[in-house]
Amino acid sequence: MGCASSTAASSPRSPAQSPPVNTNASPLHTRAVKEYEMFEKAGEALDVMSEYMHLYKQLMDEETLLQVGNAGDPTPRNRTPSPTDWAALTKSEQFGFLKKTAEQTLPRFETLAKNLGGLHNIDFKVGPVKNRDRALEKVDRDYGGDVLKLLDMIRCSAVCPMHNLADAKAIVESFKEGGSMCGQGWDFVRCKDAFGSLDDFLTGGYRDIKLNLRCRKTGLIVEVQLHLKRFYDVKGLDGYTHFANSRKVKVDGLGTTADVVAGLPIALTQEMLDVGEQRLAWARSAEAPPGALIRTLRTNAELQHAHQRNQQAATLFEEAHELLTGAHDAASGGRFTGRQVDYAGMLLVMIGRCLVELRRSDAGAGGDKWAGKGGLKCAEEGIEELTRRLGASHPVTLRARAMYAYLLGLSGKIAEADKEYQDVLDAQARVLGMTHPDIVETLQSYGNFASDAETNNADLLHTGVRAYETALAGSVSRAGFIHPRSILLLETLMELCDRHCDVLKDGEKRCAKYHRLLEEVDVAISAEYGTAHQFPAVDMEELWCSAAVQFPAVATAVGIPVKSADGVPVRGPQCVPAY
Repeated sequence: MGCASSTAASSPRSPAQSPPVNTNASPLHTRAVKEYEMFEKAGEALDVMSEYMHLYKQLMDEETLLQVGNAGDPTPRNRTPSPTDWAALTKSEQFGFLKKTAEQTLPRFETLAKNLGGLHNIDFKVGPVKNRDRALEKVDRDYGGDVLKLLDMIRCSAVCPMHNLADAKAIVESFKEGGSMCGQGWDFVRCKDAFGSLDDFLTGGYRDIKLNLRCRKTGLIVEVQLHLKRFYDVKGLDGYTHFANSRKVKVDGLGTTADVVAGLPIALTQEMLDVGEQRLAWARSAEAPPGALIRTLRTNAELQHAHQRNQQAATLFEEAHELLTGAHDAASGGRFTGRQVDYAGMLLVMIGRCLVELRRSDAGAGGDKWAGKGGLKCAEEGIEELTRRLGASHPVTLRARAMYAYLLGLSGKIAEADKEYQDVLDAQARVLGMTHPDIVETLQSYGNFASDAETNNADLLHTGVRAYETALAGSVSRAGFIHPRSILLLETLMELCDRHCDVLKDGEKRCAKYHRLLEEVDVAISAEYGTAHQFPAVDMEELWCSAAVQFPAVATAVGIPVKSADGVPVRGPQCVPAY
């Protein structure tokens, strides 16, 4: 569970409202600050992503979401400017040509946006020509250095007031053959509909419709962004910040914030805990802005829990819960947003998890503070609160139930845990799809439970291995093999198969396969980051901002169909490996 974030637009903090910066800090401390902030951003991104997923589920349940559909050229490019030897130009020179073409196209595009607005009674806002730094960063990150693949050098956007996308569908259809805008100086190139299916969401969970048109006069491809009001209200003016943070932490492959610190050196994670203490002291001061304390309490609690410091984590989670729902809330003057209060139930679940883990590791470790407080009971109260505020099918409620299933297993309630896991997985498959990070996280947890609960039970053990294999398929489909979650799942599968080779069905075959896959991935990581790497203890920002490296041979061996017969990438339930 990540830190709560405001649904409303928020202006950037002034320097006086930001945590103090130590200009004489050691390299270790500087790196720890960077990783701490990455951890915090991951939590905020997970919260907003859950909100988007819940909105999409609501639209699907209402059965009013019109399908606009994908259409046109799947890989369009701008025309090569002539006369010129395009290949002989540097990337910067190529961008210069494209920018000049965009400036020539802009007046025509502004006229188009005005006409569209009048025709559909929607306000279209035209943005400026994309700046050089942002454009070239995108070219390197997404297009392999091909400048002509930039399709949003100029773009406009509109918010469709109808919740069923009727406006968007009408706009797209008007540019197709026979439509009212056909032959008006613009040609239809492509439509990308992120509302098409559960797995079509953009980075961070957002959904919109993008229409690409080619200007007949200049040859430039432009972008028309069509937003659904209910999604845009969550996105708000701070939507790009969420998108940028989600891309930076690669949130589409995260299950929890703990994934961010997995594999980091011990010295660095210890320094991150010190950074957290400093941030908490600042958040308690009068200099901190409203909302800083609750965000910092949750971040630090999750960081402590990731380091298995359950007593410290439970104390911080409890303070955060009291701050949101107790006496402090009434005196806060509205400082907390609806999402923060709605998610308060998850804090109870986290307290329950800490208590169960605390008592399992050391029966007397809790001291008097937690005397008489049952971890399972606390978690049940949290789930009841989440169900009441958010609904039974909300992604956050389902995530809490998955955590409760884990706690049942820890408490020795094997049958109850098995049933709860299966119920949650069924619900998450319906609500989120098979490749969503939440279901990957639940599958991983279920695999861990099933493989550890009764090691002599071959059926349950096989169920655990299958859960891990399905989680690996989902992680690779969404985030690629070169991602901490995928690597962890692959390593766990290898160790699990090694340990129970004689009990598992096709045990020796599975052992050999996962050893081979891990070796192949290790070779690929060494080629990418050098032979002295300690993955994932490398520069996580550099790693997660780089394009995910896909290995067809590895994907085929795991059983993930990368492309269908017509060359379209395969996603969704069919990505689950078949055994």
